Amino acid sequence: PVAKKAPVKKVVEKKAVVKKVTAEKPTAKKVAPKPAIKPAIKKATVKAAAESTSATTAKTTAAKTQTASQPSPAAKKASGPTTSAKASAQQEADYATDAIVKEMKDKDWGASIKRGIFMVLFGIISQFVLSVTLFLAFVQFIVSLLLGPPNTALTSAIVMASKYLGEILAFESFRTDDLPFPFGNDFPEDK
Repeated sequence: PVAKKAPVKKVVEKKAVVKKVTAEKPTAKKVAPKPAIKPAIKKATVKAAAESTSATTAKTTAAKTQTASQPSPAAKKASGPTTSAKASAQQEADYATDAIVKEMKDKDWGASIKRGIFMVLFGIISQFVLSVTLFLAFVQFIVSLLLGPPNTALTSAIVMASKYLGEILAFESFRTDDLPFPFGNDFPEDK
């Protein structure tokens, strides 16, 4: 066992030495010098590049000018109506916009918001009434299975609930402005 420990110590000592050696190495890299370009070649290359760029720019400018001055036949067809028709259409659009703005300013927003709140409230009430009506219809079915003839009180309750739902839907669909029960009309009766 003693012999095994000794080689381990030697390995550790070697690692320490390696660390010291790496710490002593300089970290800066040497950059190789670039070969110098002869001034005559450099001037000729810059001059040729400038001439090529200016020639390309001139061709592009001439092509754009020609294209802008003569629209293609497809562009003529796509341009649409004449300027007088465009002006007339613009006037109609302005008139329609003005009419909408005037209507929005003259609108009674308080009544509209009040109706919207009632519509949400009666929508919730109608869901409850529909659930109760379906429950009563199920009970009526069970009663008719067990006892024979349908119960007249249940039939009357279902008919009144359906009439009430009709009033709510008439208000919700703007067929009438009358508020259903409990805010306006009396609860419908079975006649």
